[in-house]
Amino acid sequence: MTHLKINCVIRYAADYKHIVCRKGVIVEENDSRQYQINISGNRFSISSPYGEEHVREVEKLLDQQIAEVTEHTDAFGPTNVALLVALNLADKLLTLKNKVSKYEGIEEDLDNLCYKLDEVLTEK
Repeated sequence: MTHLKINCVIRYAADYKHIVCRKGVIVEENDSRQYQINISGNRFSISSPYGEEHVREVEKLLDQQIAEVTEHTDAFGPTNVALLVALNLADKLLTLKNKVSKYEGIEEDLDNLCYKLDEVLTEK
């Protein structure tokens, strides 16, 4: 079986075997648990610190993506299907990253405006 680490962002190469990050939360690798998943008839053993519910959501999403690509394309063979799924997911990821980057810093800007507004209102 293949051992994969899913949904983790590695900040530095030296941290690869020691720490994984998700949404800014540092999780020690020894907090990971092993899970058996089935993607399109292929079984994998994976390690994840994010719990079974998250692992099952990832498993379901990927299985759905493969089924959708298989149904709507003439892709020939599992490698081509996997590449098309990867392209679709990469496109979605980049689109979301671009949307998020447009709004980065807005919360801080709003906090600053509220603070300034409070200052002005309390002066009068």
